[in-house]
Amino acid sequence: MKYHQARTIDSYTAQTYGRRLGEFLRQRREELGLSQEDVALRAGMDRRHYQELEHGFSNSRTRSPANPRLLTLVNLAAALEMDIEEFLGRLGTAFSDVS
Repeated sequence: MKYHQARTIDSYTAQTYGRRLGEFLRQRREELGLSQEDVALRAGMDRRHYQELEHGFSNSRTRSPANPRLLTLVNLAAALEMDIEEFLGRLGTAFSDVS
């Protein structure tokens, strides 16, 4: 079996993905008329952590780009009243022009 080497992304691209994730989360939250605290509670996460994700960071102190775990994405999808397939599909569209 032949394996293809995965393409890694640079720091700029990782930051761009983080910003796009944050924009997507904010837009969906606002569509639903929810506060950041509402989404965080629904997703079972700390409000501060949700705020950091919405700003595109995993850790705002170190300014590391958002890199949520799969379970976090599943919980966010549910909190934003989407199934995971729709959530990831719309997120993929938000990322489509990042290279």
